Amino acid sequence: MSRENKTQRFNRRGFIGATSAAVALGLAGCVGNGGEEDDSPLGEGNGGNGNGNGGDTPDGEFLHVTQEVSPLEWDPIVINDVYSNQIANMMYDGLYQYDAGLDLEPKIAASEPEVENDGTRYIFPLREEAMFQNGDPVTAEDVEHTFLAPVEESTQNSAEVDMISDTEIIDEHTLQVDLDFPFGPFATSTIVRNVVPKDVRLDDPEAFNSDSPVGSGPFQFVDWTEGEFVELERWDDYWDDNDELANIAEIRYEPVEEDTTRVTRLETQETDVIMGIPAQLYESVEGISHARIEEIQSISYFYVAFNTNEGPTATREVREAVEHSIDMSGFIQQQVEPAGSHVVSPVPTELAEEWDFPLDRWADMELEQDLDRAQELLDEHAPDDWQPTIIVPPDDLRERLGEVIASSLNDLGYDAGVQRLDWGQFTETYQTGDSDEFQMYALGWSGGGDPDDFIYNLFHESVAGEGGTQGHFYDNPSFHDNITAARQSADFDERRDLYIEVVDEILEEKIHMPAYGLMSSMGVNDRVGDLPAHPVSSENPRVISSYNNTTVE
Repeated sequence: MSRENKTQRFNRRGFIGATSAAVALGLAGCVGNGGEEDDSPLGEGNGGNGNGNGGDTPDGEFLHVTQEVSPLEWDPIVINDVYSNQIANMMYDGLYQYDAGLDLEPKIAASEPEVENDGTRYIFPLREEAMFQNGDPVTAEDVEHTFLAPVEESTQNSAEVDMISDTEIIDEHTLQVDLDFPFGPFATSTIVRNVVPKDVRLDDPEAFNSDSPVGSGPFQFVDWTEGEFVELERWDDYWDDNDELANIAEIRYEPVEEDTTRVTRLETQETDVIMGIPAQLYESVEGISHARIEEIQSISYFYVAFNTNEGPTATREVREAVEHSIDMSGFIQQQVEPAGSHVVSPVPTELAEEWDFPLDRWADMELEQDLDRAQELLDEHAPDDWQPTIIVPPDDLRERLGEVIASSLNDLGYDAGVQRLDWGQFTETYQTGDSDEFQMYALGWSGGGDPDDFIYNLFHESVAGEGGTQGHFYDNPSFHDNITAARQSADFDERRDLYIEVVDEILEEKIHMPAYGLMSSMGVNDRVGDLPAHPVSSENPRVISSYNNTTVE
């Protein structure tokens, strides 16, 4: 297996494209299709036929989209959730963009980057015609700012670019980026970032992130009331002559967290598109005569993690007992399918197959339900009065998973409980590593074309603690050294071997219990055409690209 075959997958669209890629998305972006409490205000309906835009947009040019959760912000430098990204990706362009899968094709970039110095230098040529919506050209200085700002401003996204050691603006349309080491995921994750206009953003960062975002994408911002709606309009002066203008002239997004209500809106034609279809409602959507499901397997990973920092779950035998106490495959069959499927490692199945990881062997490492063995291990290694707490975010599916674990432990004689916390309290709690607060937590991650998206962000010691993305606090220096070495290698085979060793240890030591991956799904009114689902959740709904241009009858 050659690195060229796996990490240099070029895609031609007028000129040579770039490599596989995906952006690791933040924890709030992994709410998934499990359903949430209906505690956010809903926007008004759209006239009963998906076309009540309340303005002068002609029939056939207005699209109404119902999201699961309200977006939070518009600045790509700080965005860390799927729902904001779904909208921001319509307003901004990146150096490179996804094709219909996980390959990249140039967008603002004129071609693939020139790579020098053993993978530590990238030179990006920019298209001279690229322009922001305020009429300013997209320059190398804007791209430089896009790369450097996350670290300079200590954002949660800084780990995606903190390997950049230096930049040089060669000319207005050429940027050189130097790395501390040959960071493997740079060409498979980092270069997909949305580009921001430096001067506009720095002039008023608060306005840029709320009511005055400016991008270079095919749609521009119109209005937003948090928790109620977002409105975008087509940018008729869009700079990219390689793409036709979008058929859709106006998009209105409204958040509805309650799953059944979203489906009802699709059925009554109050909306054109609903995002996120949970397993229990697949048949309901399939039964709507005027609608269909657009779906594709997403690059996602949902799991239960153990607190290995302190308390009984710091002992591996206790973690083994918990895994023995439940039937994970049965849970997936009953609660997740057909909205998702079982995963056997922290690297989602689609990505693991791409890297030829040993999925069959990893599947064999999952412990089958064996209550007698679970009881034996707990009797020997857990205190008699153990009262484990499982914390979950505001997501019905993960709450049900936590309840299954708690019920099994209760049957074995332990007073286990599940706490459903809001996102802020949830992240603050698991970041403490305090066994008085939690022994297990259920969470998820969405990424794409590189194992680093998942392995580094969910397991490395540098992302534990306050502001971090893991709360298991697993401590083994060689384990973390291997994760770092895989990041810093440009050799595919070396990286593959290191990731296999890391995942072997994750599964042997029971740091996580891998659970499921979800479909990237949308319910779509049949009058909406050419709206395929994309495997990267933040790309949906993608109404205009190199391979589609959505229509509404």
